[in-house]
Amino acid sequence: MAQIVKKEVVNPIQIKDTQGNITAIYDEDMVTAVKNTVAKGATDSELFMFLSVANKYDLDPFLGEIYFAKFKDKNDGSEKSQILSSRAGFRKISMREPEYKVHYSDYVCANDEFKVTRKFGKLVDLEHTYSHTDIGALVGAYCVLETTDDRRYD
Repeated sequence: MAQIVKKEVVNPIQIKDTQGNITAIYDEDMVTAVKNTVAKGATDSELFMFLSVANKYDLDPFLGEIYFAKFKDKNDGSEKSQILSSRAGFRKISMREPEYKVHYSDYVCANDEFKVTRKFGKLVDLEHTYSHTDIGALVGAYCVLETTDDRRYD
């Protein structure tokens, strides 16, 4: 006896700019691929939002430039979603700027020594010493961007 396999109905997604112009079309196969790999568990609305952000900033989720994440809120137990850019994504965006000069970025682990000094909100100094034995859990990351006109963003 033949078994009937119910296939999920997947609709194509069109992304439009603020003037209503279509900027991207994701066909059924692409939407299925995104839902099954880099945006697992995303609702249709969350998937639309994720692909809109990826399209707006020209980031490729398959290259790890942008991520979709779902988590449970510790306070009320509700399910939340979040869109995150990776270090590669931020690098890609910043390198498009004509004033881009160089950036320094790294991750910080629990047993590293990490100190940031700010004066009136502006970065004055950053010291990062790596633990060479037990690095501990990942606790954060940083990026400092320098521009040709001596502006720095952190």
